[in-house]
Amino acid sequence: MKIEAAINLVDKLYFQHTNQHLNSIQINLLRGVWLNQSYEELAEICYCSVSQVKMVGAKFWADLSTLFGEKVTKKTARAILESHYQSLKNGKIRLATIEPVGVNYSPPKHDNKNSTEPPTTSPSWFESELLFQLAEKLDSSLEKILSNCHADLGEIQSLSKQLQLIHCLSSYKYSLNRNFLDIINICRHIINNLTSKFTGRRIILSVFQEPILADYDLSISARVDSQLVCYILENLLTNALQYSDAESTITLDVNVEDQQGIFTVVDGGIGIPPDELERIFQPFYCATNSRQRSGGGLGLTIVEKSVKLHQGELSVSSQIERGSTFTVVLPVA
Repeated sequence: MKIEAAINLVDKLYFQHTNQHLNSIQINLLRGVWLNQSYEELAEICYCSVSQVKMVGAKFWADLSTLFGEKVTKKTARAILESHYQSLKNGKIRLATIEPVGVNYSPPKHDNKNSTEPPTTSPSWFESELLFQLAEKLDSSLEKILSNCHADLGEIQSLSKQLQLIHCLSSYKYSLNRNFLDIINICRHIINNLTSKFTGRRIILSVFQEPILADYDLSISARVDSQLVCYILENLLTNALQYSDAESTITLDVNVEDQQGIFTVVDGGIGIPPDELERIFQPFYCATNSRQRSGGGLGLTIVEKSVKLHQGELSVSSQIERGSTFTVVLPVA
């Protein structure tokens, strides 16, 4: 059962017996059941306090319990609504026949003796098969629209965070915090996060160009700012995944020598045109052969700013249709 169908069903029942439509908090309470949202999350969505949401919720569940004749709670609401929805869909019951427990409900009587007109009743929302099918299609369309809106909102939020980070790195508001950390552990953590996001993709971690197994017990201690290192490697590896084929393998090589940490990301992707290499670190710049793929053009800007703030060096080499190699050198002493 779709969320919108549940809201339509409850709103119609609620209006029949209270002469009031659902308010925004009640609607979001129903959405919260489908989306498994906590009262804290609902309070943020409704711009009110948690206690207010709980108070409205307690009365709302009690009202629904009266309407459906069985105890409705945040945990049981979905199963109960889906059961009634299926009964309505299969024609076992009609909306007009659902009566609240304890309420004396008498359907309007029609006096046919003195009337030449046939008795009429208002058709329920589900009585017409055509309307039912139309409602199903409308639910599906609304769900797609909402899904696209959520996706667009996520991209806007991500872009906003990236711009805030670039501003912070550019204006030197970021406070460098170097500590001795296990950089192998950091790299493994980043790789695990990205391979779970990019399902089916493979990133090989190597040390001095020798691949190491995931369960191999190895650690390399280096004095770095872990947050900046994460910004650098996450963006370089994300780009490598986005701009290479699903079958290709990405390599992250780690090397520490002469008090310097050397991180090299190699991919077999689409490559970067030679005459555009100098511009790829500019904000919002996308190489001409990559503009059909996802990306906001800020990842490499964040990499460049992070390397500079860490007093390191950044270089890139690339060949069209053969891939790119990004090398980051950071002081780790």
